[in-house]
Amino acid sequence: MSFMLLGILNSQAAGGGGEEAFDLIQTINTTSTGTVSFGGLGSLTGYKHLQFRMVMANSAQGTGTMNVYVNGVTSGAPYSDHNIRGFDTGAVYAQGSGNSNYPEIALIGGANEGGAQTAVVVDVYDFASTSKNTTFKSRWGVLGSSNTILGTSSAAYYNTAAATAIDFKNQSNWTNVKISMYGIKG
Repeated sequence: MSFMLLGILNSQAAGGGGEEAFDLIQTINTTSTGTVSFGGLGSLTGYKHLQFRMVMANSAQGTGTMNVYVNGVTSGAPYSDHNIRGFDTGAVYAQGSGNSNYPEIALIGGANEGGAQTAVVVDVYDFASTSKNTTFKSRWGVLGSSNTILGTSSAAYYNTAAATAIDFKNQSNWTNVKISMYGIKG
């Protein structure tokens, strides 16, 4: 093994491999069925992007969505979203909307069963920028006793104001919610 190879391996072990660092900023645990809010984002200088990692269960039968809002804006249709879902039955569903007040970022729960588990990862790009729209990309999965659903979603907030608050609103009956916010330096 050459010294060059050892140097490359050592630089990756020391964090020099080119990957961005994820810094845990805040975690919220709640049994609330409403909105989970992360405020004070203007103080997160040094971070270019955010990532939210979530786990939750739905507390009632049915399937709902999780919407994402920036700076408390819920009207005026400043959002768009796109979603693709794959079901364990082989069915595929795709949807998109523009000029929306309901930017869907994930599906919560399984159809016709309570207690389905959902995991979601949401990336938020350029949240502090005053020259770019804030954009969201998510990957999520639902595991129920009778079905499995995988999906990816994206959303955009068409306003170049820096995001100082991000709210995740439950359109279903979620419970045992844990959301962690990570900062990504860039």
